[in-house]
Amino acid sequence: MGGTTHSGELIRPLAGFRAIAALWVVVVHTESLHPGNIPETAQLFLRGYGTLPVVFFFVLSGFILSLVYSERIGEAGFQTDGLKTYAWARIARVVPLYFFTLIVPIGFHIAWTNRGGTVPMPFTEHTVIGSLGFSTDGWAFNSLFRSNVPAWTLTAELIFYSLFPYIFPRIARQDRTTLLRGLYFSMGTYGFIQVVLGIAQIYGNDWWRPVGYGLGHFGSPLFVPVFLVGIYMGVLARKGGLSKWTETHADAIYAAFVIGVVLLVTLPTPPLPPSLVTALLCPLICLAIVAGHGQMGLTNRVLSWPIIQLFGSASYAIYITHWPVKELLQFYFHPKGWPEFSKGFVVLGIAIVVGFICHFWVEKPLYRWVRLKSAVG
Repeated sequence: MGGTTHSGELIRPLAGFRAIAALWVVVVHTESLHPGNIPETAQLFLRGYGTLPVVFFFVLSGFILSLVYSERIGEAGFQTDGLKTYAWARIARVVPLYFFTLIVPIGFHIAWTNRGGTVPMPFTEHTVIGSLGFSTDGWAFNSLFRSNVPAWTLTAELIFYSLFPYIFPRIARQDRTTLLRGLYFSMGTYGFIQVVLGIAQIYGNDWWRPVGYGLGHFGSPLFVPVFLVGIYMGVLARKGGLSKWTETHADAIYAAFVIGVVLLVTLPTPPLPPSLVTALLCPLICLAIVAGHGQMGLTNRVLSWPIIQLFGSASYAIYITHWPVKELLQFYFHPKGWPEFSKGFVVLGIAIVVGFICHFWVEKPLYRWVRLKSAVG
């Protein structure tokens, strides 16, 4: 969605958030950028808390969708033609580029092995089944390129998109008091789920602990409440029900978010598991999005810089292509392990460049083609 409303109004700080969140995920996944001698808390932040920007994406997705359709359909709900338009627009946004990122690495793998190359991670039927269903987590982890692991978020997004036409009109008709209750209830539900999973991550036995980590990081349906949080916030924004103080004190909100992340990652001993950190930071994530919506303050001006907006427009392409790119570099060009730290920046740079190429030459043309073939205006 990129932070754009239906009328064409670009909320630039929100597009900037997408750029930062996408780059955060890429850095987290580029293990060669994580020197072994950094403090344990820093390693945990880099390797264990990659869900934080994903939760940011999910709340922002619900927020932008509700802003768009509050203006487009209001409280009337979707008619048949409108529902078709909505469905094809969502499919065109996420699916074509994903399948491109799946087909190209598999083709490279086949060509490589046919020419006698080694097979660091063997191709299996399970990989195809898992990848086609966007379920590239858990059992598919040891398959081809570990599949495209970040694609688990597409499963979540498609669940969100399926629910939105039925949930949004009902939420859009609510008054401010009811909207706030729904917002707090959804946030509390997400927090409760993550706290339970966090307890399993801390105190669980050899069976429950992996379940806690797996569901906390990859359990797509369990993230529906944060999508609802975004919808409630978007409807409140259209009705003028968001906190004006938060919008006018954006820099203070952003500072509080950074301080909150640092404190939650560094102070607790032993460190808090990822689920507890995301549960505790979810309110600050929401406040940061409200602050971005206001477009006030120094930080929002920085987020609106053209270079950050360029990264924001390509954020999905960078996000969904970076995993196959770095896996190809790791397993085929550095089969004995990750390159040293300095070469990690090369891996990062290549992943970003490929993301931009795919954005301009693959994502946008495929998006236009799907919309044209489906007669979506």
